[in-house]
Amino acid sequence: MNGLRYINVVNSVEAWGRLSSMKLNASVAYKVLKYMQRLDEEFKAFEKQRAAAVCEAAGAEPGSSVALESGSDAHGRYIGLLDELLAVEVETGKIDLSIEDILCGSGEISVSDLAVLEPFFSEPKEV
Repeated sequence: MNGLRYINVVNSVEAWGRLSSMKLNASVAYKVLKYMQRLDEEFKAFEKQRAAAVCEAAGAEPGSSVALESGSDAHGRYIGLLDELLAVEVETGKIDLSIEDILCGSGEISVSDLAVLEPFFSEPKEV
């Protein structure tokens, strides 16, 4: 597999949003758009499973409105389920771009955003 997990997707949502506001050449922008749409589907799947984990931890019916009290047994069960869920590999694959493809003449990106986004990109192309 590609080594990407739900934790990568969840932690990268804001950075992808900032990247999407950068000016990119048309072909790069199109690849980023299509990839972000795939990631959005993964994020929606994660959120659905996370909500189910809340209900499971609370012993409630799926789809119920549940609040878990911090420090409760149910909250502890939820944290365990959430940790398992965050470790699940996603099937999006990596984007068919390197970080260099994004950064060439397209402005600035923070080091923290770069660190969060790096696992999603292909290795730099050899010159």
